[in-house]
Amino acid sequence: MDGRVAQSVHPAFVEIIRQMTGDEATVIRGILQYDKPTAIVEVRRAVTAQTPEFLVLIRNLLPMINKDTGAPMEFPGVDVMVDNWVRLGLVEVDYMYQVAGPGAYDWLWSRHEVLRLKEMDGDAPPLLGSRNGLIQRTSLGLAFAQAVGLMA
Repeated sequence: MDGRVAQSVHPAFVEIIRQMTGDEATVIRGILQYDKPTAIVEVRRAVTAQTPEFLVLIRNLLPMINKDTGAPMEFPGVDVMVDNWVRLGLVEVDYMYQVAGPGAYDWLWSRHEVLRLKEMDGDAPPLLGSRNGLIQRTSLGLAFAQAVGLMA
């Protein structure tokens, strides 16, 4: 840090960098650079078809794709990464609201993780469902992105 950026650098930024892995920094880059909310999903399975009870099977699933192939990409541990970003104050996750627009959550049903869960159900009645939400950067997240050079 030098005089050019000292005014815009919050003292917490050094600790934020220390508390993120290199993989986390790669994944969060797109979220911090994007000024609109991004879709995030919680995958659930109903306990029975007759009750409203459910089990959460996958938390904080993001629409990640392989840049080379365009295929859906699994990224083990992304659920923990998202929890860490929330803890650090870089993003907010809200399952009370959804990203607007047709097809915003269509990617979910082509994800390998979800296809495996559907396969496990076999011929049973469809008990698999989801809770749609959104993830977006906070003011601290924007300031952090600007300070570390993620914003043009």
